[in-house]
Amino acid sequence: MIGCMKHLKKKCLLAGVDVKKSGLLRAGLLYLSKLSDSELINIVEQVLKTGQSTKR
Repeated sequence: MIGCMKHLKKKCLLAGVDVKKSGLLRAGLLYLSKLSDSELINIVEQVLKTGQSTKR
């Protein structure tokens, strides 16, 4: 996921927007909050399939 953050930060910089990781996270949460329940579950399942552990 760190590579994804770097990629997104670079895309923003190329568009003239300087953003920190926390800004990207807030933007992502805002986007997720606007999804329907089924869209949200679909995205969460995709993330879980990438090997992200749900255990602490």
